[in-house]
Amino acid sequence: YWFVQLGLPESRTAVALSVYSFSGTLGAFLGGTLSDRFGRKAVLVLTAVLAIPLYLALLVVPPQTWLYLPVLAVTGAFMNAGIPVAVVMAQEHEPKQIATVSGLLMGFTWGFAGLLYAVIGPLVERFGVLPTLSVLGVLFLPALVITLSLREPRSEEQDGVLGARAA
Repeated sequence: YWFVQLGLPESRTAVALSVYSFSGTLGAFLGGTLSDRFGRKAVLVLTAVLAIPLYLALLVVPPQTWLYLPVLAVTGAFMNAGIPVAVVMAQEHEPKQIATVSGLLMGFTWGFAGLLYAVIGPLVERFGVLPTLSVLGVLFLPALVITLSLREPRSEEQDGVLGARAA
């Protein structure tokens, strides 16, 4: 819709969607790899902190310029890097309820996003894409606060040590 309003050809939209999808997939692998090395919370905090300037960059960099696609690629990677990390972190917090927490987390995420479409669509039509997306960017702030409040899940090794001490 935004690209159409800007008069960009459909081919540019297709390339942009492909870049975002591909980089999002790479970001998911990157997030998982980094979380195994540096910890789940560290990756979630990093992606939450980077989400704000990257999102703003997407709003500021004109889609007609050559710079837009690299910014879109980096944004896609980091915006999606935390998704599998959050699922694994939830599973590690509740190891006896892996399917339940995965279903709740993913169901809530996609369900909430689906509900927001009904609100965001009319806002975009009334106020435009950029003003609406600019206001929605405020949602990154509570997400960052929640991310900072998370605790790193205990590992199985820690549970074994704690269990041995309790016995």
